[in-house]
Amino acid sequence: MTTIKIHEDERFPDYSVVSTFGVEIEATVEQIERWQRARAAYDDAQREMAELYDAVKAATREREEREEAERAAAARAEQQRAAEERRRAEQERAEQRDAMRQRIAASDGVVYDAQGNRVGTVRDTGRGMTLEP
Repeated sequence: MTTIKIHEDERFPDYSVVSTFGVEIEATVEQIERWQRARAAYDDAQREMAELYDAVKAATREREEREEAERAAAARAEQQRAAEERRRAEQERAEQRDAMRQRIAASDGVVYDAQGNRVGTVRDTGRGMTLEP
C-alpha cells in the first residue's frame, strides 16, 4: 500500500451531460457513451476518496478531542494535587502554631533566648501573639 495526500477541492468549471438545460453540442453516440463511462468512473473514484478522506478527518478529530480531554484531565489532576498540597501545608502550619501555643501555655507564656535568659512573656491578644518584656 502507498501513502498519498488528497485535498478536498471545488472544481470549476465541471462539465456534465444533462437533459434539461445547458448548451447543445454535436457529439457521436460513442463519445457520449465514453463520457458517461468516464463520469461513472470519476464519480466512483470521488466516492472512494471522499470515504477515505472523511474517515481520516474523523479519526483526526477524535484523536484531537481525546488529547484535549486528556490535557483537561491532567490539568484537573494537577489542580487537585496543588490544592491537596496547599491543604497539607496549611495543616502543618496549624499544627506548628498549636504546638507553639501549647509550649507557651506550658511555660505560662514565659520565653527564653538560646542562652537561657528570660526574654519576656508571650500573650495571645486574639489578633496575634505579643511579647511583653
